[in-house]
Amino acid sequence: MRYKCLVLDHDDTVVNSTAVIHFPSFLAYLARVRPGTAYTLDEYFRKNFEPGIIPLFKDELGFTDEELDGEYAFWQEYVKTRVPAAYPGMREILQRFHDAGGVITVVSHSVSGYILRDYRENGLPEPDAVFGWELPPEQRKPNPYPLEQIMQRFSLKPSELLMLDDLKPGYDMAQQCGVDFAAAGWANDIPEIAVVDPDMMSSMPKGLTAATGMDALTHAIEGYITKGHCTISDMFHLEAIKLISENLRGAVQNTPEGREGMALGQYIAGMGFSNVGLGIVHSMAHGLSALYDTPHGVACAILLPVGLEYNKTVAGERYRAVGKAMGVKGIDEMNDVEAADATIAAVKQLSADVGIPANLQGILKEEDIHFLAESAFADACCPGNPRDTSVEEIEALYKSQL
Repeated sequence: MRYKCLVLDHDDTVVNSTAVIHFPSFLAYLARVRPGTAYTLDEYFRKNFEPGIIPLFKDELGFTDEELDGEYAFWQEYVKTRVPAAYPGMREILQRFHDAGGVITVVSHSVSGYILRDYRENGLPEPDAVFGWELPPEQRKPNPYPLEQIMQRFSLKPSELLMLDDLKPGYDMAQQCGVDFAAAGWANDIPEIAVVDPDMMSSMPKGLTAATGMDALTHAIEGYITKGHCTISDMFHLEAIKLISENLRGAVQNTPEGREGMALGQYIAGMGFSNVGLGIVHSMAHGLSALYDTPHGVACAILLPVGLEYNKTVAGERYRAVGKAMGVKGIDEMNDVEAADATIAAVKQLSADVGIPANLQGILKEEDIHFLAESAFADACCPGNPRDTSVEEIEALYKSQL
Protein backbone atom coordinates (compact mmCIF):
# COMPACT_ATOMS: atom_id res chain seq x y z
CA MET A 1 0.00 0.00 0.00
CA ARG A 2 1.16 3.52 -0.72
CA TYR A 3 0.05 4.67 2.76
CA LYS A 4 0.05 2.56 5.91
CA CYS A 5 -2.20 4.89 7.86
CA LEU A 6 -5.29 6.94 7.05
CA VAL A 7 -5.87 9.97 9.26
CA LEU A 8 -9.53 10.84 8.81
CA ASP A 9 -11.53 13.83 9.77
CA HIS A 10 -15.04 12.76 10.77
CA ASP A 11 -17.79 15.26 9.94
CA ASP A 12 -18.37 15.70 6.19
CA THR A 13 -15.42 13.43 5.46
CA VAL A 14 -16.60 10.02 6.67
CA VAL A 15 -20.18 10.90 7.67
CA ASN A 16 -22.67 13.38 6.24
CA SER A 17 -23.28 15.37 9.40
CA THR A 18 -23.14 19.14 8.95
CA ALA A 19 -26.17 19.47 6.69
CA VAL A 20 -28.39 17.09 8.69
CA ILE A 21 -27.16 17.56 12.28
CA HIS A 22 -24.72 20.38 13.04
CA PHE A 23 -26.36 23.08 10.94
CA PRO A 24 -29.89 22.41 12.25
CA SER A 25 -28.47 22.39 15.80
CA PHE A 26 -26.75 25.71 15.13
CA LEU A 27 -29.96 27.29 13.81
CA ALA A 28 -32.00 26.01 16.74
CA TYR A 29 -29.56 27.42 19.30
CA LEU A 30 -29.22 30.67 17.35
CA ALA A 31 -32.98 31.16 17.52
CA ARG A 32 -32.67 31.07 21.31
CA VAL A 33 -29.80 33.48 21.79
CA ARG A 34 -29.90 35.65 18.64
CA PRO A 35 -33.53 35.70 17.46
CA GLY A 36 -33.90 37.00 13.93
CA THR A 37 -30.32 36.09 12.93
CA ALA A 38 -30.15 33.51 10.16
CA TYR A 39 -27.58 31.77 7.98
CA THR A 40 -27.97 29.57 4.92
CA LEU A 41 -26.33 26.15 4.83
CA ASP A 42 -23.85 27.42 2.25
CA GLU A 43 -22.94 30.39 4.44
CA TYR A 44 -22.48 28.07 7.42
CA PHE A 45 -20.16 25.79 5.42
CA ARG A 46 -18.08 28.76 4.32
CA LYS A 47 -17.85 30.18 7.84
CA ASN A 48 -16.63 26.80 9.07
CA PHE A 49 -13.85 26.99 6.52
CA GLU A 50 -12.95 30.64 7.02
CA PRO A 51 -12.63 32.05 9.66
CA GLY A 52 -13.66 28.87 11.53
CA ILE A 53 -16.47 27.93 13.90
CA ILE A 54 -15.04 29.53 17.08
CA PRO A 55 -14.30 32.91 15.39
CA LEU A 56 -17.83 32.76 13.96
CA PHE A 57 -19.29 32.30 17.43
CA LYS A 58 -17.07 34.77 19.26
CA ASP A 59 -16.21 37.49 16.75
CA GLU A 60 -19.15 37.56 14.35
CA LEU A 61 -22.01 36.54 16.63
CA GLY A 62 -20.46 37.92 19.81
CA PHE A 63 -21.18 34.87 21.98
CA THR A 64 -20.25 35.33 25.62
CA ASP A 65 -18.38 32.57 27.45
CA GLU A 66 -21.69 31.50 28.97
CA GLU A 67 -23.31 31.35 25.52
CA LEU A 68 -20.38 29.35 24.16
CA ASP A 69 -20.81 26.82 26.95
CA GLY A 70 -24.53 26.78 26.27
CA GLU A 71 -23.98 26.17 22.56
CA TYR A 72 -21.67 23.24 23.30
CA ALA A 73 -24.15 21.67 25.71
CA PHE A 74 -27.04 22.20 23.25
CA TRP A 75 -25.01 20.70 20.41
CA GLN A 76 -24.02 17.65 22.48
CA GLU A 77 -27.63 17.01 23.44
CA TYR A 78 -28.68 17.37 19.78
CA VAL A 79 -26.00 14.96 18.54
CA LYS A 80 -26.81 12.41 21.23
CA THR A 81 -29.96 11.18 19.51
CA ARG A 82 -28.95 11.66 15.88
CA VAL A 83 -26.56 9.37 14.00
CA PRO A 84 -25.22 10.69 10.68
CA ALA A 85 -24.96 8.30 7.74
CA ALA A 86 -21.59 7.36 6.29
CA TYR A 87 -21.04 8.41 2.69
CA PRO A 88 -21.78 5.73 0.05
CA GLY A 89 -18.79 3.45 -0.44
CA MET A 90 -17.03 4.60 2.74
CA ARG A 91 -17.62 1.32 4.57
CA GLU A 92 -16.24 -0.74 1.69
CA ILE A 93 -13.18 1.48 1.27
CA LEU A 94 -12.28 1.50 4.97
CA GLN A 95 -12.93 -2.21 5.38
CA ARG A 96 -10.70 -3.00 2.41
CA PHE A 97 -7.93 -0.79 3.82
CA HIS A 98 -8.32 -2.38 7.28
CA ASP A 99 -8.25 -5.92 5.88
CA ALA A 100 -5.03 -5.10 4.02
CA GLY A 101 -3.37 -4.23 7.33
CA GLY A 102 -3.81 -0.47 7.23
CA VAL A 103 -4.11 1.68 10.34
CA ILE A 104 -7.28 3.82 10.57
CA THR A 105 -7.21 6.87 12.83
CA VAL A 106 -9.55 9.81 13.35
CA VAL A 107 -8.63 13.41 14.18
CA SER A 108 -11.76 15.49 14.54
CA HIS A 109 -13.43 18.37 16.31
CA SER A 110 -16.27 16.03 17.29
CA VAL A 111 -16.25 14.12 20.57
CA SER A 112 -14.59 10.70 20.49
CA GLY A 113 -17.56 8.90 22.01
CA TYR A 114 -19.89 10.02 19.24
CA ILE A 115 -17.28 9.28 16.57
CA LEU A 116 -16.99 5.69 17.80
CA ARG A 117 -20.79 5.43 17.96
CA ASP A 118 -21.08 6.63 14.36
CA TYR A 119 -18.54 4.05 13.21
CA ARG A 120 -20.43 1.25 15.00
CA GLU A 121 -23.86 2.31 13.76
CA ASN A 122 -22.62 2.57 10.16
CA GLY A 123 -20.80 -0.76 10.24
CA LEU A 124 -17.38 0.86 9.75
CA PRO A 125 -14.22 -0.83 11.02
CA GLU A 126 -13.35 0.51 14.48
CA PRO A 127 -10.58 3.14 14.35
CA ASP A 128 -7.22 2.25 15.87
CA ALA A 129 -7.00 5.69 17.50
CA VAL A 130 -9.30 8.71 17.89
CA PHE A 131 -8.33 12.28 18.81
CA GLY A 132 -11.45 14.36 19.40
CA TRP A 133 -12.75 17.60 20.86
CA GLU A 134 -12.13 16.41 24.42
CA LEU A 135 -8.40 17.13 23.97
CA PRO A 136 -7.12 20.33 25.58
CA PRO A 137 -7.54 23.23 23.11
CA GLU A 138 -3.79 23.48 22.56
CA GLN A 139 -3.66 19.83 21.41
CA ARG A 140 -6.57 19.87 18.94
CA LYS A 141 -5.97 20.17 15.22
CA PRO A 142 -4.47 22.17 13.59
CA ASN A 143 -1.92 21.60 16.35
CA PRO A 144 0.38 18.77 15.18
CA TYR A 145 -0.02 16.87 18.47
CA PRO A 146 -2.47 14.23 17.11
CA LEU A 147 -0.27 13.40 14.12
CA GLU A 148 2.84 13.27 16.28
CA GLN A 149 1.07 10.85 18.64
CA ILE A 150 -0.10 8.66 15.75
CA MET A 151 3.39 8.44 14.26
CA GLN A 152 4.89 7.64 17.66
CA ARG A 153 2.26 5.07 18.66
CA PHE A 154 2.34 3.14 15.39
CA SER A 155 6.04 3.71 14.51
CA LEU A 156 5.24 5.49 11.27
CA LYS A 157 7.05 8.07 9.14
CA PRO A 158 5.26 11.15 7.75
CA SER A 159 5.40 9.66 4.25
CA GLU A 160 3.36 6.66 5.46
CA LEU A 161 0.34 8.77 6.50
CA LEU A 162 -2.45 10.36 4.44
CA MET A 163 -4.63 13.06 6.03
CA LEU A 164 -8.18 13.37 4.63
CA ASP A 165 -10.24 16.39 5.67
CA ASP A 166 -12.82 18.78 4.24
CA LEU A 167 -11.60 21.86 6.14
CA LYS A 168 -8.41 23.86 6.50
CA PRO A 169 -7.36 22.77 10.04
CA GLY A 170 -6.59 19.28 8.75
CA TYR A 171 -4.53 20.71 5.91
CA ASP A 172 -2.62 23.00 8.27
CA MET A 173 -1.88 20.13 10.64
CA ALA A 174 -0.65 17.89 7.83
CA GLN A 175 1.58 20.63 6.43
CA GLN A 176 3.29 21.12 9.77
CA CYS A 177 4.20 17.43 9.94
CA GLY A 178 5.09 16.85 6.28
CA VAL A 179 2.11 14.49 5.85
CA ASP A 180 0.32 14.17 2.52
CA PHE A 181 -3.15 15.70 2.42
CA ALA A 182 -6.25 14.95 0.34
CA ALA A 183 -9.30 17.19 0.31
CA ALA A 184 -12.71 15.65 1.03
CA GLY A 185 -14.85 17.80 -1.23
CA TRP A 186 -18.01 15.73 -1.36
CA ALA A 187 -19.94 17.60 1.35
CA ASN A 188 -19.80 21.14 -0.03
CA ASP A 189 -17.52 21.85 -2.96
CA ILE A 190 -19.24 24.63 -4.92
CA PRO A 191 -16.63 27.31 -5.75
CA GLU A 192 -17.22 31.04 -5.45
CA ILE A 193 -15.97 31.70 -8.99
CA ALA A 194 -14.52 29.78 -11.93
CA VAL A 195 -11.77 31.38 -14.02
CA VAL A 196 -11.74 29.87 -17.52
CA ASP A 197 -8.69 31.24 -19.30
CA PRO A 198 -7.14 29.27 -22.19
CA ASP A 199 -3.81 31.02 -21.69
CA MET A 200 -3.58 29.51 -18.22
CA MET A 201 -4.00 26.06 -19.80
CA SER A 202 -1.11 26.45 -22.24
CA SER A 203 1.40 24.94 -19.82
CA MET A 204 -0.61 21.73 -19.39
CA PRO A 205 1.27 18.62 -20.62
CA LYS A 206 -0.18 16.75 -23.58
CA GLY A 207 -1.31 13.79 -21.47
CA LEU A 208 -3.15 15.99 -18.99
CA THR A 209 -4.78 17.95 -21.81
CA ALA A 210 -5.94 14.74 -23.47
CA ALA A 211 -7.29 13.24 -20.25
CA THR A 212 -9.19 16.33 -19.12
CA GLY A 213 -10.49 16.88 -22.63
CA MET A 214 -11.87 13.37 -22.90
CA ASP A 215 -13.43 13.79 -19.45
CA ALA A 216 -15.20 16.88 -20.79
CA LEU A 217 -16.39 14.92 -23.83
CA THR A 218 -17.70 12.21 -21.50
CA HIS A 219 -19.55 14.89 -19.51
CA ALA A 220 -21.21 16.09 -22.69
CA ILE A 221 -22.11 12.69 -24.15
CA GLU A 222 -23.27 11.11 -20.89
CA GLY A 223 -25.21 14.26 -20.06
CA TYR A 224 -26.90 14.09 -23.46
CA ILE A 225 -28.12 10.50 -23.04
CA THR A 226 -28.78 10.47 -19.27
CA LYS A 227 -32.29 9.80 -17.99
CA GLY A 228 -32.56 13.39 -16.78
CA HIS A 229 -31.72 15.12 -20.08
CA CYS A 230 -33.96 17.94 -21.27
CA THR A 231 -34.17 20.36 -24.19
CA ILE A 232 -32.00 23.00 -22.51
CA SER A 233 -29.29 20.56 -21.41
CA ASP A 234 -29.33 18.98 -24.90
CA MET A 235 -28.42 22.35 -26.43
CA PHE A 236 -25.43 22.71 -24.13
CA HIS A 237 -24.24 19.16 -24.61
CA LEU A 238 -24.42 19.05 -28.40
CA GLU A 239 -22.53 22.33 -28.73
CA ALA A 240 -19.94 21.07 -26.24
CA ILE A 241 -19.50 17.82 -28.20
CA LYS A 242 -18.98 19.84 -31.39
CA LEU A 243 -16.42 22.19 -29.80
CA ILE A 244 -14.48 19.41 -28.10
CA SER A 245 -14.41 17.21 -31.21
CA GLU A 246 -13.13 20.12 -33.30
CA ASN A 247 -10.56 21.40 -30.83
CA LEU A 248 -9.18 18.65 -28.57
CA ARG A 249 -6.56 17.46 -31.05
CA GLY A 250 -5.34 21.05 -31.46
CA ALA A 251 -5.33 21.65 -27.72
CA VAL A 252 -3.11 18.60 -27.22
CA GLN A 253 -0.72 20.16 -29.76
CA ASN A 254 -1.06 23.43 -27.79
CA THR A 255 -2.48 25.55 -30.61
CA PRO A 256 -4.15 28.77 -29.39
CA GLU A 257 -7.30 27.91 -31.30
CA GLY A 258 -7.44 24.44 -29.75
CA ARG A 259 -6.94 25.80 -26.25
CA GLU A 260 -9.65 28.42 -26.66
CA GLY A 261 -12.13 25.96 -28.19
CA MET A 262 -11.54 23.45 -25.40
CA ALA A 263 -11.86 26.09 -22.68
CA LEU A 264 -15.28 26.96 -24.06
CA GLY A 265 -16.33 23.38 -24.78
CA GLN A 266 -15.56 22.00 -21.34
CA TYR A 267 -17.32 24.96 -19.71
CA ILE A 268 -20.48 24.51 -21.78
CA ALA A 269 -20.46 20.77 -21.01
CA GLY A 270 -20.40 21.64 -17.32
CA MET A 271 -23.39 23.94 -17.72
CA GLY A 272 -25.30 20.97 -19.08
CA PHE A 273 -24.40 17.93 -17.02
CA SER A 274 -24.36 19.76 -13.69
CA ASN A 275 -28.11 20.12 -14.11
CA VAL A 276 -29.03 16.62 -15.33
CA GLY A 277 -26.36 14.20 -14.10
CA LEU A 278 -24.19 11.56 -15.75
CA GLY A 279 -24.16 7.77 -16.05
CA ILE A 280 -22.38 4.47 -15.81
CA VAL A 281 -19.13 5.60 -17.44
CA HIS A 282 -18.43 8.01 -14.61
CA SER A 283 -19.61 5.61 -11.93
CA MET A 284 -17.18 2.96 -13.24
CA ALA A 285 -14.34 5.44 -13.76
CA HIS A 286 -14.42 6.77 -10.19
CA GLY A 287 -13.32 3.46 -8.68
CA LEU A 288 -10.42 3.06 -11.11
CA SER A 289 -9.02 6.42 -10.07
CA ALA A 290 -9.50 5.69 -6.37
CA LEU A 291 -7.94 2.22 -6.51
CA TYR A 292 -5.16 2.61 -9.07
CA ASP A 293 -4.51 6.37 -9.31
CA THR A 294 -5.65 6.18 -12.94
CA PRO A 295 -6.24 9.75 -14.16
CA HIS A 296 -9.99 10.31 -14.13
CA GLY A 297 -10.11 11.48 -17.74
CA VAL A 298 -8.15 8.44 -18.93
CA ALA A 299 -10.57 6.12 -17.12
CA CYS A 300 -13.54 7.96 -18.64
CA ALA A 301 -12.04 7.89 -22.14
CA ILE A 302 -11.40 4.14 -22.02
CA LEU A 303 -14.86 3.40 -20.64
CA LEU A 304 -16.88 5.83 -22.79
CA PRO A 305 -17.14 3.47 -25.82
CA VAL A 306 -17.93 0.63 -23.40
CA GLY A 307 -20.78 2.61 -21.87
CA LEU A 308 -22.06 3.68 -25.28
CA GLU A 309 -22.17 0.07 -26.49
CA TYR A 310 -23.96 -0.96 -23.31
CA ASN A 311 -26.54 1.81 -23.56
CA LYS A 312 -27.09 1.44 -27.30
CA THR A 313 -30.22 -0.68 -26.92
CA VAL A 314 -32.08 2.03 -24.98
CA ALA A 315 -30.44 5.29 -26.09
CA GLY A 316 -28.98 4.45 -29.48
CA GLU A 317 -31.40 6.66 -31.37
CA ARG A 318 -29.81 9.69 -29.66
CA TYR A 319 -26.32 8.76 -30.88
CA ARG A 320 -26.99 10.16 -34.36
CA ALA A 321 -27.02 13.72 -33.03
CA VAL A 322 -23.80 13.02 -31.10
CA GLY A 323 -22.11 11.68 -34.22
CA LYS A 324 -23.32 14.63 -36.25
CA ALA A 325 -21.87 17.03 -33.70
CA MET A 326 -18.58 15.09 -33.90
CA GLY A 327 -18.49 15.55 -37.66
CA VAL A 328 -19.16 11.95 -38.73
CA LYS A 329 -19.48 12.04 -42.51
CA GLY A 330 -22.61 10.65 -44.15
CA ILE A 331 -24.38 10.03 -40.87
CA ASP A 332 -27.67 11.43 -42.17
CA GLU A 333 -27.80 8.64 -44.75
CA MET A 334 -27.24 5.88 -42.16
CA ASN A 335 -29.91 3.93 -40.32
CA ASP A 336 -30.01 4.16 -36.52
CA VAL A 337 -27.77 1.14 -35.93
CA GLU A 338 -25.16 2.34 -38.43
CA ALA A 339 -25.26 5.86 -37.01
CA ALA A 340 -24.77 4.57 -33.47
CA ASP A 341 -21.83 2.38 -34.50
CA ALA A 342 -20.24 5.25 -36.46
CA THR A 343 -20.59 7.53 -33.45
CA ILE A 344 -18.89 5.03 -31.14
CA ALA A 345 -16.11 4.60 -33.72
CA ALA A 346 -15.62 8.39 -33.81
CA VAL A 347 -15.26 8.46 -30.01
CA LYS A 348 -12.66 5.68 -30.17
CA GLN A 349 -10.77 7.47 -32.94
CA LEU A 350 -10.62 10.79 -31.07
CA SER A 351 -9.41 9.00 -27.96
CA ALA A 352 -6.70 7.18 -29.92
CA ASP A 353 -5.64 10.38 -31.70
CA VAL A 354 -4.86 12.07 -28.38
CA GLY A 355 -2.95 9.09 -26.98
CA ILE A 356 -5.47 7.40 -24.66
CA PRO A 357 -5.06 3.60 -24.16
CA ALA A 358 -7.66 1.46 -25.90
CA ASN A 359 -8.54 -0.71 -22.86
CA LEU A 360 -7.79 -1.35 -19.19
CA GLN A 361 -5.03 -3.90 -19.71
CA GLY A 362 -2.20 -3.11 -17.30
CA ILE A 363 -4.56 -1.05 -15.12
CA LEU A 364 -7.42 -3.29 -13.98
CA LYS A 365 -6.79 -6.32 -11.74
CA GLU A 366 -9.28 -9.15 -12.03
CA GLU A 367 -9.42 -9.72 -8.28
CA ASP A 368 -10.69 -6.14 -7.82
CA ILE A 369 -13.56 -6.36 -10.30
CA HIS A 370 -16.30 -7.35 -7.86
CA PHE A 371 -15.39 -4.55 -5.45
CA LEU A 372 -15.22 -2.04 -8.30
CA ALA A 373 -18.58 -3.18 -9.66
CA GLU A 374 -20.23 -2.84 -6.25
CA SER A 375 -18.71 0.63 -5.86
CA ALA A 376 -19.85 1.68 -9.33
CA PHE A 377 -23.38 0.43 -8.70
CA ALA A 378 -23.52 2.47 -5.47
CA ASP A 379 -22.01 5.57 -7.12
CA ALA A 380 -24.12 8.73 -7.33
CA CYS A 381 -23.83 8.80 -11.15
CA CYS A 382 -25.22 5.30 -11.70
CA PRO A 383 -28.96 6.06 -11.34
CA GLY A 384 -28.77 8.55 -14.21
CA ASN A 385 -27.64 5.92 -16.69
CA PRO A 386 -30.25 5.48 -19.46
CA ARG A 387 -30.19 1.69 -19.08
CA ASP A 388 -30.89 0.14 -15.69
CA THR A 389 -27.97 -1.99 -14.60
CA SER A 390 -26.73 -4.40 -11.92
CA VAL A 391 -23.51 -5.32 -10.15
CA GLU A 392 -23.24 -8.43 -12.33
CA GLU A 393 -23.59 -6.49 -15.58
CA ILE A 394 -21.02 -3.92 -14.45
CA GLU A 395 -18.64 -6.77 -13.62
CA ALA A 396 -19.03 -8.04 -17.18
CA LEU A 397 -18.26 -4.57 -18.58
CA TYR A 398 -15.05 -4.36 -16.56
CA LYS A 399 -14.02 -7.88 -17.63
CA SER A 400 -14.51 -6.94 -21.27
CA GLN A 401 -11.62 -4.49 -20.93
CA LEU A 402 -9.00 -6.94 -19.68
